[in-house]
Amino acid sequence: MPVFVRTQEIRHPIGSHGRFALRVTSPEVEIHGTAEQVACVRITLEIRAGSEAEADELLEHARFRVTEGEGSLEVAEPRHAEKGLNAPARIFGAGKTATSAVEVQLPRAAEIRYDGVSADLTATNLSGMQQYRTVSGDVVLDRVSGDIRIKGVSGDVSLRGDAAVALDAATVSGDLSGFAPTFTSLRAVTVSGDVELEGALEGEAQHRIETVSGDLSLGVVGPLTLEVRGISTDADINVPHRAEGSRDRRRYVIGEGGPQVLFSSMSGDVSVGSARRSHRCRSRLRSLRTSNWRCSRRWSAARSMSRRPRGGSRGEMPMSEELETILRLVADSRLSPEEAAPVIEALARAERGGQVDQPRRKAPVAGGRSGGRQLRIRVTERGRQVVNLRIPIGFVDAALQFVPGLAGDQSQRIRDAVRAGATGPILDIEEPDGSGVLISVD
Repeated sequence: MPVFVRTQEIRHPIGSHGRFALRVTSPEVEIHGTAEQVACVRITLEIRAGSEAEADELLEHARFRVTEGEGSLEVAEPRHAEKGLNAPARIFGAGKTATSAVEVQLPRAAEIRYDGVSADLTATNLSGMQQYRTVSGDVVLDRVSGDIRIKGVSGDVSLRGDAAVALDAATVSGDLSGFAPTFTSLRAVTVSGDVELEGALEGEAQHRIETVSGDLSLGVVGPLTLEVRGISTDADINVPHRAEGSRDRRRYVIGEGGPQVLFSSMSGDVSVGSARRSHRCRSRLRSLRTSNWRCSRRWSAARSMSRRPRGGSRGEMPMSEELETILRLVADSRLSPEEAAPVIEALARAERGGQVDQPRRKAPVAGGRSGGRQLRIRVTERGRQVVNLRIPIGFVDAALQFVPGLAGDQSQRIRDAVRAGATGPILDIEEPDGSGVLISVD
């Protein structure tokens, strides 16, 4: 079946310090700061259809939702709550539309709120308040500054600042690398991801880096005082320093001492050396298509443009690969619920923004009060089964947190059915072409 390309374009004035929000699932996203006062968005949609007319019809259901306000613009993928194959089916790849790219141009100092699932993000030349949330997509920030907050699960984060940065970042298994002339405040939390930081530290408040097993590499610029907490943590300090304290709580005074830095870990190691490359980001930065794209004043609020057919389409990632892998291992009895619980709880805590040293709540155990019941998710596309996943009832709440696009009433219906001890189908959607979604309790 051919793939037709359509574009949706949005242009809205928000002012130099306006607000912009974007919610996406899997497309590649590029955001670029400019000196203009207008927010411009171009969305490229790949639509599998039998004809131009069918592609145009599907476009009306695939358009992103746009909310324009005074000094603000919000853009989000459609909820797909219309009759027929809705959000869950599209999540697992049974839909006919894929968003291949989102390109954004904003005022450099605009406030940004970004939510993605498996979408990779590149953002450049930004200085306003920035909030980025992602599950498995990578985040690359280049020539940025200001207050930056990042939450991720398995995606890697790379940051290169061109001015002072206040950074608050948390990941589960994704690595974090950050380079800036100055960090005015710093908080980095990971479970197994490694952390690499380089730049001068300022401010009277304590800078904190916390991991479970992730290592820290710190490139210092100027004096500081580093406190290391961790019985199994090795410290390799390669700059002039003075060591104090005991094995599980050590202090390293570098130079004359200065800003306070705490590294807390269960088994991660720390190495400290002189700054060598704060002028460049560790990860390879993708070249931006936006360098050849300019915001046009002739844009309408949301306009379909290209009608080119294409021969291929992108797949969509249904949910966090790590979570799906863990759930499959439990369902196949290769991992016990007790062994999986801390990992799933860590994923859930990262989504909630919790810290790694918070006490873990014990997850419910399948086979206990749940009676060994399982939640089954089965998806077919044109009669072909593309997903067949069984999830222990004890992990349903954790799993639902990472299913993007699942409507609130649908999630609540599943939870209510589980609590009521129901069995059989909970959500059953079927289309004439053989595509459908079945969520049931076995």
